[in-house]
Amino acid sequence: SDDDDSGDDDDDSGDDDDDSGDDDDSADDSVDTAGLLTIGGSWDDGWGGSYTITDADWSDSWGSSFTISQFDNNSRLVIAENDASNAFNPGLWSRFDWTWSDDNTLWYCQTCYDCADEAAALATAAADPTDPATGGCGGFAWTSLTPQPSSDTWMLTIGGSWSDLTDGNYSIDDSDWTDAWGSSFTISQFDNNNQWVIAENDASNAFNPGLWSRFDWSWSDDNTLWYCQTCYDCADEAAALATPAADPTDPGTGGCGGFAWSSLSPSP
Repeated sequence: SDDDDSGDDDDDSGDDDDDSGDDDDSADDSVDTAGLLTIGGSWDDGWGGSYTITDADWSDSWGSSFTISQFDNNSRLVIAENDASNAFNPGLWSRFDWTWSDDNTLWYCQTCYDCADEAAALATAAADPTDPATGGCGGFAWTSLTPQPSSDTWMLTIGGSWSDLTDGNYSIDDSDWTDAWGSSFTISQFDNNNQWVIAENDASNAFNPGLWSRFDWSWSDDNTLWYCQTCYDCADEAAALATPAADPTDPGTGGCGGFAWSSLSPSP
């Protein structure tokens, strides 16, 4: 996919394809998405190293493992206790920060590797994501990761199976977005860093067939995933890309064309 960056983060215009201004989400609903670490999967670093990341553990091919105590998809951090069998700093604590560059490369920095306890790891200042390929990680570059071909990790970080508040099912991968109403959208490009998807509405969709959509997504601090179909009837790909991003300030109450964003939780 093409990974251009619109670079615009103003208020949104538009709603979703149920033509009611927003999904069936209501402003005071809440969804428990605890247990979804968005970078979970199997990864390679390009230097012969491999990584396995789950909601509970971070391990690498050098035999080190870390038990995750908490994470924050919004702030893009993981706090973990170093395993007692690790060769370096056993029993101490680590903080991992991650970021995405605009070509959808995942980068991570082990910002603290010898913190005394969980609180100290959490209090460690985040690594600088300005230019992860050249620095910002304790004087060094961050480490880049790519999904292993055999893994279930999507290059689009929100790829997977999801449910909304009415148990409607969504399927998202690198090439398609399908919602609970049977509408589908062919993804032309996405940006994990700025958290948007551009897609063409399927010709068989009940609403706005053959036109274009922009989806924005956001994470709240309780790791709830929110999305807004910021444009649903754009004339073409360029118009969808030029649509200003939805406002993620308070997705549970507004910012999506005058409505709340829609919350999703991982399907079992």
